[in-house]
Amino acid sequence: MNLAYIPEQLPVLMTLARAALSSLGGAKDESAYTFAPKEYGTACNPPSQNLVADYVKSCGGNAADYRGRLPFHLFPQWGFPALMQTLTDLPYSLTAIMNGGCSVKLGKSLSAKGKLVVTARLVSLDEGERRIILNQELVTRDSEGNAIAVTQTSIVRRTLAPKQNKIPKADAVVPDNAREVASFSAHERSGLEYAFFSGDFNPIHYLPPYARAFGFKRPILHGFAQLGRVYEGLRKNIFAGVADPLSEISIRFEKPFFLPQVCRVFLTDDGDYYLGAAKGGLAFSTGHITIAPAYAQPTARSNA
Repeated sequence: MNLAYIPEQLPVLMTLARAALSSLGGAKDESAYTFAPKEYGTACNPPSQNLVADYVKSCGGNAADYRGRLPFHLFPQWGFPALMQTLTDLPYSLTAIMNGGCSVKLGKSLSAKGKLVVTARLVSLDEGERRIILNQELVTRDSEGNAIAVTQTSIVRRTLAPKQNKIPKADAVVPDNAREVASFSAHERSGLEYAFFSGDFNPIHYLPPYARAFGFKRPILHGFAQLGRVYEGLRKNIFAGVADPLSEISIRFEKPFFLPQVCRVFLTDDGDYYLGAAKGGLAFSTGHITIAPAYAQPTARSNA
């Protein structure tokens, strides 16, 4: 962890502080709220190249591959404040929002030179008895005209209804036909390490008592930290480290990723991937990759 990166996280930290303060007012009247799409745009400085290099190393990637460029999976660092701005009118506690997953459309990696132009949108809201699902979009453009587009799903959990009325969720299982293509070890301080890179200092990721207070037996790894490790593992072992091998990647968070943990990435021939401990075991995350046309016939170096 590098304390020198704290100043770069001030926009995210201020956003988290405002969210915490807004929750102190108690429950809001949901019946008085009428949904309307909301958009917020801003321009910001990209993260420093030192931060980017250390972050890429933590994901198992090669920092030299990102000289002058930005890894797309660090988008929470510059995009989170704008995304939160689209939620300020909601009648729900912003501190109760959990990531459900995202899909990212990719082109060329963003330039680390000049300003990033960020546009966030709250697109839709689906209310249920147990949870509210928020659908947001985040588009980031760099000074060279490159762009990445993120479609993100977030979940606000309501007070639970009686357990006997709950419909069990089907567990995601790593299939036998998937091959192991990458692996990584997340240590006890991986949650705090990611916080210094992203600015997301939610204590459930690094303080055991706080994690237990929210129903987790141990701290859990950030979902987007999982995305970064998956992407860099695939890029290294499937695409021999080439830049920008994918045109799209998605991730869905299935089960809490407790720390510490050794984990593996499994990939099927159809482009579906699973983040889990072993074939036949439960997956922490699942997703799909779409290969960029230039790399439509990759040569896999399987770890299986």
